Amino acid sequence: MRKLYILILSFYSFCFCSQNQSLEIIIWKVNKHLSWDDFRGKPEPRNSIASTHYDLIKKCYLKEDFATVQIVAVFFPSESWKRKKKDGVLIHEQKHFDIVELFARKLRKKIQEGSYTNYNDLIKKLEDLYRYDQKELDHYQNQYDRATNYSRNVRRQRKWNKRISDELNDLSNYKDNTFIVNFQPKVSSY
Repeated sequence: MRKLYILILSFYSFCFCSQNQSLEIIIWKVNKHLSWDDFRGKPEPRNSIASTHYDLIKKCYLKEDFATVQIVAVFFPSESWKRKKKDGVLIHEQKHFDIVELFARKLRKKIQEGSYTNYNDLIKKLEDLYRYDQKELDHYQNQYDRATNYSRNVRRQRKWNKRISDELNDLSNYKDNTFIVNFQPKVSSY
């Protein structure tokens, strides 16, 4: 079991690191907001002023009869870019990053509320929930862009800013990136 986990982690690390050996990340923090200096990538040939690249990174560490789980919202400076520095656009891009944290909190909540018989059970359920939440995250991000017209609709942008902040506050109990999951072996019934 432990060898399988190490193999999976090694494969994940290889895939993640082989894309860019010097891949830098910024971890989402309550009081740390993105600045235009964080957007260091080369602009792509499309009609956007800026683009934010992000992901959820999840890790599990097996202990005796529990696991430590880490779910982190990250921003990739070398992949994110801007053409022009506009304050309204920077706020819009920050909200994209905030949405990633929102979905990290939703995933943390689901994992913490779940029940797991062992480490393999936890990993399977985490992967299933992660895949589902990734689709929901993408849908939410697209809905946000369409509703705000990519920050051009200032009135709707303000509404979404509040909505995202309110949703983050509603899930403030799940703001910690790292938490413990205890295993509850199935009890045999005779």
